[in-house]
Amino acid sequence: MDSLRDTEVALGLESSSDLVLSESINKGFSSADYVEAAETLAREGADMIGANCTLSSNSMIGLARELRAQTDMPLLFQPNAGQPVLTDGKAHYTQSPEDFAEDIGKIAREGADAVGGCCGTTPEFIRMIREKLEELEK
Repeated sequence: MDSLRDTEVALGLESSSDLVLSESINKGFSSADYVEAAETLAREGADMIGANCTLSSNSMIGLARELRAQTDMPLLFQPNAGQPVLTDGKAHYTQSPEDFAEDIGKIAREGADAVGGCCGTTPEFIRMIREKLEELEK
């Protein structure tokens, strides 16, 4: 969600049901904002917190470390495949699936409980993530 207040409202609605709410923060947050948002979301009853979109996989490595230091809640990270490059008015993402998977492995080692991909990722990225995570389990 883009607004922490919107998220707090959603958490209030969720508390009266058996739903599991995974809240993933995106757009316009600084690292300090993510940590503050994570604290608020934990206090308000989120079941899982994390970040998606806007940030590249490399940018989320440090964020995963910071959030893990702040909470023992399950963490989810779904970065973009790099930053978008506009060509003829269309966004393209230039990060390779191999580089993305390497970063996801680092995010997992920093304490992420769930990972995936957002803008610019394809089934090939997800396959490479799976391979990297299987490699880490050995």
